[in-house]
Amino acid sequence: MQEAVRRIFEQLDPPVWIVTAAHDDRSGGLVATFVMKASIVDDEPRVILGLARHHFTHELIDGAGQLALHLLRPNQSQLALHFGLQSGRHTSKLQGVAHEMSSGVPLLPDCAARLTGSVEARFNTGDRTLFMCRITSAEPIVPGPVLTMSRLLNVMSDEQRQTLKTQLQADADMDREAIQKWRAERREQ
Repeated sequence: MQEAVRRIFEQLDPPVWIVTAAHDDRSGGLVATFVMKASIVDDEPRVILGLARHHFTHELIDGAGQLALHLLRPNQSQLALHFGLQSGRHTSKLQGVAHEMSSGVPLLPDCAARLTGSVEARFNTGDRTLFMCRITSAEPIVPGPVLTMSRLLNVMSDEQRQTLKTQLQADADMDREAIQKWRAERREQ
């Protein structure tokens, strides 16, 4: 079954999103693997994103209750690698990266599109928190393609791919334990 699931999802080529947030004089961001439109109501736009509970950016969003989502252009792969291959707990990812603060949220310039949002609800899934966010501002998409995961993987060096693979495996090991604990707690209820 695992192989079938992997092959099914390999058919998809999701866009690369960078999520940023700030709280208590700390800021950061990461490459998000789960961002979805969550409403068909034009005048009540919402997104839902899932973030691993052990990530620094999760802590920032949980504390601040607001965030920014950045959809990248194809030529911004280095920006995606900067936010995706290091931990915000050990380095300030926004230091040295062009950005501005807007209503307490760090915004990256020149992206294909930017959204800001406020958290309306949280749902704990053990390994992740699903944040339901009301879109509070949106900058329209720049015409043309956006950076997707396959495009990003194509420009990565072998060393970067290995770093990503190692990080994903470490995250999966933590996530597996969190999911199993969450399921066990739900069975006990």
